Amino acid sequence: MPLISVDPVLPGRAADVAVMHAFADRARTDGGALLVTGAPGCGKSALLDAAARYGSAAGARIVRTAGGSWLGTSDYAALDRVLSPLQDRLHDQPAGIREIVLTAREVTAGPVPDRLAVCAAILRGLVEEDESRLAKAVDGYLAAGRPLLAAAALEDAGGADRLHRAFDAYQAAGAVADAQRVGRRLRRCGELRRVMTPRPETGWASLTDAELKVVRVIATGATNRDVAQRLFISHHTVNAHVRNVFAKLGIASRVQLTNLVRDNDG
Repeated sequence: MPLISVDPVLPGRAADVAVMHAFADRARTDGGALLVTGAPGCGKSALLDAAARYGSAAGARIVRTAGGSWLGTSDYAALDRVLSPLQDRLHDQPAGIREIVLTAREVTAGPVPDRLAVCAAILRGLVEEDESRLAKAVDGYLAAGRPLLAAAALEDAGGADRLHRAFDAYQAAGAVADAQRVGRRLRRCGELRRVMTPRPETGWASLTDAELKVVRVIATGATNRDVAQRLFISHHTVNAHVRNVFAKLGIASRVQLTNLVRDNDG
């Protein structure tokens, strides 16, 4: 249903204003772009003002920018100016969306994003609920080495299966906050997923539960055979645990190990 015009007709510009209003009506549902051209002083800004007032009256959020030929010297320079007032909303977006926007704005390092076709495929897949388009979009992001963007596409699409895939992708990439957000959505669907913090490869935190049991017994002065008897495991298993612990902690003696146990267990 077309909006009711709330903007006074500019003198002699009724036809132009009607075009702007018609475009605003279409853009609200279908999106689109309109290029307004003309010589300096012909009233282009006045028409844009009329369109902005018309859209605001309909409840749309209007984001504007201005510039000159210098904008062409930097990739996405106009985008940067448009998005600056919306910076506070980026933290609410999935990691993949944040990544591509921040890279385009040159806030974070990386190649200039050139994935508009993939973005279009995602949007069409979501709007049309076309699984094949969504699958192609996800594959496109993965082929481009952008797993977070693939995860964001899956998250946007929703559904338990896709959310599980998004959760796995976020967790594999170390995007803990994003994995937690998807986990909350899954819980609302009756599915339980927990974010697992990756275990470091070295240091005290890298020791497994089995290794900790062994070293705590060793710290009491027990030999490897004593440990095996107390924990009901083989002598060879104890030896393997001790070798792994020494390598992870970068130590070479049981005295050093005992001191570390005391320091970490209090």
